[in-house]
Amino acid sequence: MTLTRSEREPVDAERVTRSVELDAAPAEVWDALTEGALLGEWLADEVELEAEPGGEIVCRYADGEERRGEVELVEEAERDGDIRADIDPKLTARLLFGTVNSLVEWYRPGQGSSAKSLADAVCAITFDGLRVRK
Repeated sequence: MTLTRSEREPVDAERVTRSVELDAAPAEVWDALTEGALLGEWLADEVELEAEPGGEIVCRYADGEERRGEVELVEEAERDGDIRADIDPKLTARLLFGTVNSLVEWYRPGQGSSAKSLADAVCAITFDGLRVRK
């Protein structure tokens, strides 16, 4: 089944994919992907997002159209072979969201690590692990 937002833009009812290369710091990109107000700047006119595994996303457009979806980033990465499939995707998603969401509790810009080095460390630990490769 295909939904059509306009006659020029057919949209797959099962999945919406959008790729964008950004010249921005990882923290800025994360905010743009997880804060409803910022999502409204590039995804839809109005966006509601439950930024958690299985959370709902609601996109409303100026023409009155409304689309709903579910957060499934981990499942998609698993299907694409980008991350391990031997760990429950809901557990992986909760650990990832928990890691990133907890940063605001202790990270203070200008004190210690820069935002870039923090983002690099989170990505390295998340995707490469803590164990030293021998």
